[in-house]
Amino acid sequence: MLRSLPAAVTVLMCAAASLLLNVRGASAVKIVTFVGQTVILPCGVQVGGDKNVLNVEWTKKDGTKHGAIAFLYRDGCETLDKHDNFTLRSQLFLKELKVGNMSLRLSDVRRSDAGTYTCTRRDDSAGDTCTVELSVGAASEPTLAMVPGEAVTLQCEASCWFPKPDVTFLDAEGNVISAEEPKFSQDPQSDCYSVTRRATVQAGNNFTCRVNQSEIDQTRKTEIHIPECDPIFAIIGDPVEFPAFKERELKGCELMRVWGNGSVHLVATWDHRWTPGPGYRDRMTANGTVIFNGANLNDEGLYELTCGTDTHLFHVHVFVSTTYTVTEGDSVPFECYAKTEGELGHFTVQRDREPVFGLDYRSGNQSPGAGFQGRVSVPPQWKTTGNLTMTLKVATTGDEGVYWFYVRHEVTSALKEKLCAVRLKVKKRVPDPTPRSPVVPENQIRTPEAVYIAIAFLGGGVVMGVVGCKAYSSLLRYLKTRRSRACGHPDVASHPDAGAQLLNGNSAGQIPEESKV
Repeated sequence: MLRSLPAAVTVLMCAAASLLLNVRGASAVKIVTFVGQTVILPCGVQVGGDKNVLNVEWTKKDGTKHGAIAFLYRDGCETLDKHDNFTLRSQLFLKELKVGNMSLRLSDVRRSDAGTYTCTRRDDSAGDTCTVELSVGAASEPTLAMVPGEAVTLQCEASCWFPKPDVTFLDAEGNVISAEEPKFSQDPQSDCYSVTRRATVQAGNNFTCRVNQSEIDQTRKTEIHIPECDPIFAIIGDPVEFPAFKERELKGCELMRVWGNGSVHLVATWDHRWTPGPGYRDRMTANGTVIFNGANLNDEGLYELTCGTDTHLFHVHVFVSTTYTVTEGDSVPFECYAKTEGELGHFTVQRDREPVFGLDYRSGNQSPGAGFQGRVSVPPQWKTTGNLTMTLKVATTGDEGVYWFYVRHEVTSALKEKLCAVRLKVKKRVPDPTPRSPVVPENQIRTPEAVYIAIAFLGGGVVMGVVGCKAYSSLLRYLKTRRSRACGHPDVASHPDAGAQLLNGNSAGQIPEESKV
């Protein structure tokens, strides 16, 4: 197989091969070239004596009977009788016809030039023919750039390849990086394939995009360095504060906003302090740090801090938040939902910058943060329901803060999907000031039966008190009677049953008749 080479070199090769090309029925010569290049289709015959080559015809097979004329040489002169596709692009080496070189030079090769070509010598002698199969490949230099978004995503593009190429991402050690499926489109005019492929990577490394086509033995590479990318979380309405740097590190620095279409916009410049750029003067004041007043969703995206040859990347993530207010000791369900079935990644909860809870979609492993062991959990059916509501048990005032809920990429750990933010406030539990009745031991609680017994005893005491009062009155009357009898009346002492009768209710104090003497 011959490859496209500079004209002079190719002509010499053609002359060397000419002895094989002037034989009828000889196998076709196969040549590979590329879009935009110049190629020579070789053909040569032996010329003896003073005989010159006067008539040469080059045609390209196109489905018609005679084919498309690529070049026609008649009676020692070039004619204009050629197909429009070859106008101003095909020519013979006229000065070399006398030595039998009938090769065709084709410039600015197009994809449509691919096919089978036949060269025929049409002099008085028998027509000598040559057949050439031309394959036209396309290979272009790829471009590699970072796509602004939720994660560090690289996009590799190649604008014109044929046949379809393979696109591969490599890390600094040459390891293949998993990537999305490539997307191809074909230009109907040139037949070239354009390809685009993306890969999510971990910032702070060098990466290579390699485009390869084995059939035409072509490979193109391009590299890019991705600096570290620090995430910045903010809640709508809260300030957005970028990390502070030492003054000596900020000499000549610029902070730029990188938009999704690749354009950049000046945010602030450093000249002993940060000075806001156009569009940010009402959002920040000149200060030692960059702080946006009142975050909004338009602040979300990629920011690039350039200081000479050093570059730092920041990605601002703006969350919509809710506020939960609970009391010490309460359980707090943080409502959160996401697509989980068939997904890969790590569900992550942070409070401020500290880890609270982690859940691996693939394995289901849960990892509570320090101080949250045994206190945080998600529903057992989280995978099938997408319910990632995290419950925090026995809330304390130390649990206050902003809780960030998001999903990280499985491989790169970059933020893949933001879910929600919750600002938690925990009130101290205040003792109840309402006085309480003394606590009665369980064994001293009055049952209805005990109450009835108490009432019976109380009633009996009342009866006994009444009877006692009557007995006392009778006893007084008896004593008075005895005194009177001592003064001339019968002696009570001679009647022993008198006292008993008094005690038994004989209030009259009479002595029974049978007791009298």
